[in-house]
Amino acid sequence: MKKFLWLSLFLVFGVLAGCQKTEVAMHDNFAQCLTDKNVKMYGTERCPHCKEQKKLFGASFKRVTYIDCDKDSMKCNLAGVEWFPTRIGLDGVKRAGTQPLEDLAKNYGCSLDEASYASGASVSWSTQN
Repeated sequence: MKKFLWLSLFLVFGVLAGCQKTEVAMHDNFAQCLTDKNVKMYGTERCPHCKEQKKLFGASFKRVTYIDCDKDSMKCNLAGVEWFPTRIGLDGVKRAGTQPLEDLAKNYGCSLDEASYASGASVSWSTQN
């Protein structure tokens, strides 16, 4: 009886862990594409719009190149960042505000699977102060 209980628990946790990895993988590929194209996001931990942008990526945000301007203000000043969040790609164009993932995909030429698109983000920004 104990073996059956342990086996059942093992299978349930295994299935749940497998489902979570599938969901994360869709954003991982997109986030990695942005990183591969040298897109950098500049922001701060206190910025609510930065938090919104991070939330759109979910756990895959770990693959995004992120510069925290509170911790590394010199990089942000050299890049000319005035609003948070700001993304800068190889083209040097600064794109400020919370952007839907679909817009980021279009702007930087990365593929975004429709199932992983989190809609409803508004374009907004805050000042550096």
